[in-house]
Amino acid sequence: ASHGAWNDYTTTTANATLVEGVDWPADFVGGHYTYAAGAFTRTAAGTAAAATAQQKAIADFTQMVSDAVQIRLDTFALTREYDNILSACTYASSGMPQFAAEGQYCVNARDATFAKLYEIRTDVLAGLRPLPSLEQLLSELPALEWPA
Repeated sequence: ASHGAWNDYTTTTANATLVEGVDWPADFVGGHYTYAAGAFTRTAAGTAAAATAQQKAIADFTQMVSDAVQIRLDTFALTREYDNILSACTYASSGMPQFAAEGQYCVNARDATFAKLYEIRTDVLAGLRPLPSLEQLLSELPALEWPA
């Protein structure tokens, strides 16, 4: 690679050497930066690639969280032999007091879970907090415990 526009998309921090004292950008990919006067500047293509990568990461994380939360809620409902959380929620209008109470609890638990998820998502998208790990996010959700 040389000074000026980088058109070698195979250039990475693993296979190239820079002048001593010049730092590589953390997200360096050849073709996404220009190098001049001892500094790297991200190109328009690099900015677009970074935005696309961030959108994909958020979409992938959102899907992973959705799947994990659904499994968490369904697994909880299974502890009382409901097929899943949706099935348990349908019992909120049951004429049997125990089933009605359990069904209503599941409706409330599902609502509280998704309200917390939306709060976290809003904060992340607003830049108020970093994207949490899945484990951290799950630990912030309301506890699931059947009423006595």
